[in-house]
Amino acid sequence: MFLIYTQPRCNYCLMAKRLLDEKGEAYMEIDITEDVDAKNKIRSLGFKTVPQIFYSDGKHFGDYEKLEKTYVWV
Repeated sequence: MFLIYTQPRCNYCLMAKRLLDEKGEAYMEIDITEDVDAKNKIRSLGFKTVPQIFYSDGKHFGDYEKLEKTYVWV
């Protein structure tokens, strides 16, 4: 399962969720506009954009571009 940090009106967030849905990947969405701790976590890790995607164990997977490149070959 993935954790995906998002915010409203983010096209890349929508595309990432759509791609995960199409590939049957389970994920939990965390909206950083509603969760201050999540927003601070993303900032503290040096990320300035969303989506940021993590494995359920907390290891960073990447952003939408990494996700897209991963599934181009699957």
